Amino acid sequence: MHLAAGRGEAAALVFDSPQTATKDTYSYRRLHDEVVAFAGALDGLAPTPPAYQPLLEAALSGARHRPRHLVVLQRQEAGRWIPVPGRDLDWHELTARSAWAAPRPVAVPSAHPLYMLFTSGSTSRPKAVTRDTGGYLTALRWAVENVFGVGAGDVFWTDSHPGWVMGHSFTVYGALVTGATAVLYEGSPADTPDPSAFGRIIAEHGVSGAWARLSRLVFVAALPHTPSEKIKRSDLRAWPSTGSGLDVLADIALVPTA
Repeated sequence: MHLAAGRGEAAALVFDSPQTATKDTYSYRRLHDEVVAFAGALDGLAPTPPAYQPLLEAALSGARHRPRHLVVLQRQEAGRWIPVPGRDLDWHELTARSAWAAPRPVAVPSAHPLYMLFTSGSTSRPKAVTRDTGGYLTALRWAVENVFGVGAGDVFWTDSHPGWVMGHSFTVYGALVTGATAVLYEGSPADTPDPSAFGRIIAEHGVSGAWARLSRLVFVAALPHTPSEKIKRSDLRAWPSTGSGLDVLADIALVPTA
């Protein structure tokens, strides 16, 4: 959609990793090409969702149903990965083999399942919710544009992990379907490497719309080196949140005031 509209070179994703001291910007064309290559690599496989390998190995040791394959991304900053023959597949090798293959788009109805989300079960028995493709993306685009006030060319960030519902809903799907630039931060912005990261992300990357749970905002405001001044001088226009009355935001001085 964005490539056809001539926005292939627009920034789609900003990756900011204090863990590895790296920053990278993906254009919509580059992101499209890498997603297509990896999708081709996964054709016929059934890998697990992303996870840190030592944690994944511990989980698999007690699992009754184990996947046939694991796709492993070896990073230079991490310890050497010891592959399990016949099970583990290297990300770089897989994508290199499929990068030159012609993409095979698959048409699906709008009600086709996109993913399943399970509740934690903290208040009752866990429940599964199936997100459909068309309705879910339509709702997220409407929310990004009308709740956050973010459109094509704007920058959007949520401090929620992409494995959690707010993270993947808005960082992965909502921002990108809208044509905005999504910021993906590796680590907790409250303490990685220190609380100043919260304001730095917003100011440095020109974030115009953001989401953070209210408990995170209160926690950051209570720490030394609160990032309020950086945020007040930033381009941030909207900061919806959840979990409590938003009037407390004025009290903790983390958002621009008129």
